[in-house]
Amino acid sequence: QACLALGNLACHHRRNLQTITEAGGVAQVLAAMATAPGLAPLQEAAARALANLACFAPAAAHALQAAGGARLVDALTRHQANAKVALECVRAVANLAREASEEAIDALVEDGVPSLVVAVLDAHKAHVELQAEGCAALANLGGDVDATESIVATGGVDRIVAALADHPQAAAVQEEGCAALARLAATHEEAAQRMVGLGAVALACAAMAQVGPTEEGVAEQATGLLCVFGERKELRAALLEHGAPNLVAAAMHRHPKCAGLAVSGCVAMAGLCATEGEAAALVDANGLGAACAAMREHAGAARVQRAACALVAAAAAVGGPKAHADAMRGGAVGLVAATLRAFVDDA
Repeated sequence: QACLALGNLACHHRRNLQTITEAGGVAQVLAAMATAPGLAPLQEAAARALANLACFAPAAAHALQAAGGARLVDALTRHQANAKVALECVRAVANLAREASEEAIDALVEDGVPSLVVAVLDAHKAHVELQAEGCAALANLGGDVDATESIVATGGVDRIVAALADHPQAAAVQEEGCAALARLAATHEEAAQRMVGLGAVALACAAMAQVGPTEEGVAEQATGLLCVFGERKELRAALLEHGAPNLVAAAMHRHPKCAGLAVSGCVAMAGLCATEGEAAALVDANGLGAACAAMREHAGAARVQRAACALVAAAAAVGGPKAHADAMRGGAVGLVAATLRAFVDDA
């Protein structure tokens, strides 16, 4: 009950998070987990408290230093079939790994955390919330080389792709699954090839079409995955076939205030603008219009301006009169000139 109380007090309350952390609450939660490892209700409550506390960076750092990963591994190993325990443990992993140092992530890898998260996802395929949290955990772990190797070696790519396919209308699964695949594909060639072979291109486009129109997070993360895919020449035809430029441009128009989507959208479309035909498809999708709108909406954001200018440059280089005329209609010349004035010191 004490762990349950701490977890509830810590939920979305920064002052309580700080007070609990300074009072040694993290150590007490971990001690409770170690005292009764076979008691599922206690492990569930303690893992929930740890997950909520880990939203506070000092608490997360303390938990990682105090062998929090080992406690979670023990709980997951003993109670893997218990969906309630597994959910809270995986949530804790996701939050602990979000801003963890490379050294801390390496410790989690040594404890076997990535492979256990994959195993839990495989054991609870129909549990939507657990699938979403598990994908989030793998996304946060996936920035580390050793963690990525462990995820790939234990079938993590297959499990994430399966989660996207099994839960097409679950926004959280689509958002976190696309984020995880993008993180893995960006740094691991085998992972990229594996997910493409499993149909990840079609799934990412489906996420954009089915859930992206109403869910900004899905649109942003799915577009981020399309960015990674767009860097691969062999995937351009498939991306165009699935209507990627139309989907990305539409998402940017629907969610104009999302700077992350503006950046990833411009980068994704620039990757699909290597020939005059591809540039024509971009114009038909109103991609340049989306880029110009993003430049207006995020006039002070250097990363948005940089990505949008790169897209305009790519389209102008190969698009011919059609792309030039479309850029003029969108006001690209004036917007690019304004960017030059505003960011004169940003090379």
